[in-house]
Parts: sequence; C-alpha cells; structure tokens
Amino acid sequence: MTEGIEFKIAAPSPQLSDFVESFWMLENTSDTAHDTVGLPDGRFDIIFSYSSTEPFHVNLMGLGTEPGQHAIPPKIVLYAVSFKLLAIEYLLDIKAASILNTAYPLPDSFWGIEKEDLNDFEHFCNKLSAKMLSLVKPDIDSRKQKLFELI
Repeated sequence: MTEGIEFKIAAPSPQLSDFVESFWMLENTSDTAHDTVGLPDGRFDIIFSYSSTEPFHVNLMGLGTEPGQHAIPPKIVLYAVSFKLLAIEYLLDIKAASILNTAYPLPDSFWGIEKEDLNDFEHFCNKLSAKMLSLVKPDIDSRKQKLFELI
C-alpha cells in the first residue's frame, strides 16, 4: 500500500446486491498527490468527497470506456458507492448513454449524505443502504436481472 493512502471496501447487503457492487473509501493523508490509472470496470460511481482545499461535494462518475490517468489529491477523503448497470434503470432512472465517460456534479445534499457522514465508513454504508432500499423500484424484470448477471 502506498504511504499516506488508506483504502476500505465493503460489500452491499443481499437486498442491494443486484444494484451495488461495493462501497469504498479512499483517503490520502499525505501532503502529495498520488498518480493512478483508472481502468474500465463496467460500473459507475457516486463519490462523496472533500479535501483541505475543496468543500464537500458529490459527483456521479459515469461508465468509463478507456483507461485514464488520475491523481489522488493530497489531504482528500473520498467515500463512494460503485453501482452495477441494473441500478441505472431501477435506482437512478437515468440513461446509460448519458453517463459514458463523464462526470456530473450532484447536489451536495444528495441522498441525505453530509460531510460528517464521511467520518465513519460503516455508518456511511448503513445510511446510504437505507436510502437506496427506499428508492429501489419494485417489479424488477427478471430477464434484465439475468442479462446484467451475464454481462
């Protein structure tokens, strides 16, 4: 592990496993940025973050189709949820094509997550899970579930 980088990952509850791949957190406690390469993984993320130079904000990171160079800024805290493709329709109600290779800012109050929720990873996962469970649309098409499992 790189010095100054802390990383945690958690699996979703069984009720969310068709929609959520994982919850994760990444913190760079060092005074320097760390270079990374992002690889396409068939997922899209909602990232909640703040740093010593940036206020709390929320971004939807779309489906990447190519690898990309990135830097993890110094003194940054990132908490995120990585979604499976089925979540596009049944949880977020957006079109997949609209999030290819893009990043969109979301309201700072998105899904009720606040900066203070980024102090405790387990609390973040539980709070976000409860919110998503309240939003999941009923009557999921079993053919779509099977299709996304195969992809």
